Amino acid sequence: IPFLCGKTRIDNYDLTYGQFLHISFIRNKIFSFVRRVKKNMFFLERDTISPIESQVSDIFIPNDFPQSGDET
Repeated sequence: IPFLCGKTRIDNYDLTYGQFLHISFIRNKIFSFVRRVKKNMFFLERDTISPIESQVSDIFIPNDFPQSGDET
């Protein structure tokens, strides 16, 4: 959606206040939609990472390797 995030160039400087509000309203709707999509994508990525994190945290470390604090 990169074309939605670009700057708006207005060639007609006889823009009425109503037209300005209409353009602003549309741009706000577009940006709020983009923010929601990015937020949802973040949570989808977190859901796929969580099972991997839980598997990594369950890895058993054998006693053959010295743990922190062991002075032997």
